[in-house]
Amino acid sequence: MKFGPHYSEPSGDVIRQLVNGWNSLLRRRTIAVMKIRNEADHRKGPMRTIGPETHEWAALERVIVFDGVCHWCNAWVNFILARDRGRFHFATLQSEKGRALLALVGLPADDLQTFLLLEGGRVFTKSTAALRIVRQLSGGWPLFSMFLLVPRPIRDSLYDVVARHRYRLMGKSPTCRIPDATERDRFV
Repeated sequence: MKFGPHYSEPSGDVIRQLVNGWNSLLRRRTIAVMKIRNEADHRKGPMRTIGPETHEWAALERVIVFDGVCHWCNAWVNFILARDRGRFHFATLQSEKGRALLALVGLPADDLQTFLLLEGGRVFTKSTAALRIVRQLSGGWPLFSMFLLVPRPIRDSLYDVVARHRYRLMGKSPTCRIPDATERDRFV
């Protein structure tokens, strides 16, 4: 079907050139975005990848390091334990090894505003950690991981509001959580 007197079907060469040009543009953009992200990660300062030679928990596949005195955080751990099919290990930020990990990744040990997820030697914090965790849970919870598409500054600003008020919302206990006999093998 022709749309006008001067219309002709594009040749295969023209289409191939358009596709190759588009692919080249996407490749260059992807490389540029990766460079920007790498530079941003270096500007942040703290180490985001650790090996078993730097911390023993890095040898485990998945470890959640949480605020052991925070009721909100303990409720989150209970929620995960009920749905994770044994995929995660747990540890408190207040433990000696937890504080060593915080120092290793450049986070303050006295002002706990996040929890950590160690996954395959990579360290994730705040909303990224939470969304990477729900991706591993049973039921419909992995659908929430699509919020990883939302830019991290937006997600983390919401996370920061909850983290700042978590003690006021749910309370704080004077001591860290002590796992019961059924959970003990999941805590490091």
